[in-house]
Amino acid sequence: MRQTPSSATPKYGPLDPNDAMPESDPDSVIPAQLSFLAIYNPTLGPTDETLEDQIVFYTSRSELKRTEGSASEEAGAVPPLENGKNERLRQIGLAQGMVSFASNFSTGKPLEYVETDRARFVLLELEQDWWIVASIDLTRLPADSSHASSTGNGETSAYHYSAREMGPPQLLLQQLRRAHSVFLLHHGVSLEELYGRVGRPAFCLFVERFWEKFSWNWELLLTGNPIVEIYNGIKLAAGGELGIGVGEEEWGSGEREVLEDFVSRTDGLLDLVVSRFGEPARQRDDSTPASKTGDEDVWLGLDTDPRPADGVVFSGLGNISRSSLANISHWMEWIYRYGDAAYGVGRDPNSLRRRRPRRRDKQPSGNPTSPKATAQPSTP
Repeated sequence: MRQTPSSATPKYGPLDPNDAMPESDPDSVIPAQLSFLAIYNPTLGPTDETLEDQIVFYTSRSELKRTEGSASEEAGAVPPLENGKNERLRQIGLAQGMVSFASNFSTGKPLEYVETDRARFVLLELEQDWWIVASIDLTRLPADSSHASSTGNGETSAYHYSAREMGPPQLLLQQLRRAHSVFLLHHGVSLEELYGRVGRPAFCLFVERFWEKFSWNWELLLTGNPIVEIYNGIKLAAGGELGIGVGEEEWGSGEREVLEDFVSRTDGLLDLVVSRFGEPARQRDDSTPASKTGDEDVWLGLDTDPRPADGVVFSGLGNISRSSLANISHWMEWIYRYGDAAYGVGRDPNSLRRRRPRRRDKQPSGNPTSPKATAQPSTP
């Protein structure tokens, strides 16, 4: 999830793989980035003929490049669709092989991650038989003479790879669990139940719509509040909850009574959760001219992490479970960060209509343009 200036609107959706630093530049630093992410269920394709049916979602950086690339196919070359199919089956087969091999030595504990010299594989069984696997390329750094390594053929590598600033595997796994919980918050109690209720085509559409956005906005480096994430906790605001706390019964007690009364008096309202984010707008002097764009008052959807003082100020009346409360608070953080582009806000997540791809206006060569600061975020 890339940081954007406060005056710009973030793009919450599949990122352009060509936006990264040029990999051919030997002096460039390539931050850790996702190589591919897939969700599969081995029981959906038990035979060799139905092997591909195991995969309900797959996205990779190489597929994005092939899709957006305009190079014509050479004569006799493997078609891109067939090439992509073989790549997906190879990656999923490798993941299943690693899980099966590790089960012989783990005394029942599932394999969670494998780290190589250049990549980290993260594997997680979200539910019984429903697996997610992600391959992450480590940060690539230009190698100096002291770190230069030799390859098998005697050549010296110009790079070395580091996981120093990446989130630890436990954090990455917890982020996947959190994303899975937010997905179920909008669609049902489990993937198995959703698959049986809506069928495979609709299921794959829902999964693609959510996980495509998550995959290419997944923050792999340490940022934000990793302690809260790794323990899947509920982040409270700096002052705690309204009207709760030793010696602070008077602070916010009136507001708490109003919120509690609002829940009890509203028909059909099960509970209410209130969080605070950002700072109130600054008072403008009469002599200060108002901004034409109004960007100075924008605080929602700026792709910024919640501050240490941000969090829940009213967790409700206890009518929902603590786990559901945590999922709702996490989704509210996404809304603060992405605004209308957050999943479940800009459009109905259960809609079966696919959004038409937006036409790109052709720009004359040599006249690059920049997006307008007042443009709205693209809502997948």
